[in-house]
Amino acid sequence: MYLDALVIAQAVHNNGGIMMMQVQKMVKKATLHPKSVRIPGYLVDIVVVDPDQTQLYGGAPVNRFISGDFTLDDSTKLSLPLNQRKLVARRALFEMRKGAVGNVRRRYC
Repeated sequence: MYLDALVIAQAVHNNGGIMMMQVQKMVKKATLHPKSVRIPGYLVDIVVVDPDQTQLYGGAPVNRFISGDFTLDDSTKLSLPLNQRKLVARRALFEMRKGAVGNVRRRYC
């Protein structure tokens, strides 16, 4: 998905279009890790800052804990509400044998 955005930005820039980017916040130059920058600044003509902006990929907000960008200390406990999804997931986990590999997928309708 990142590559698609870069290709579109390059095409807009190279064909005389105006490239607008919406961001959650502005940061100082050279404060981000280079791998975090998906579209270089020279391709962007206008930046719109929206503090309430939520980044979406595949219909779900990006979870920085899943990607490993953020971590929780061992004293923090997270719990999910007990609902049908949690019960089904728990049952599936109990059915798995030690060393088994599973594919976890979320579907958005």
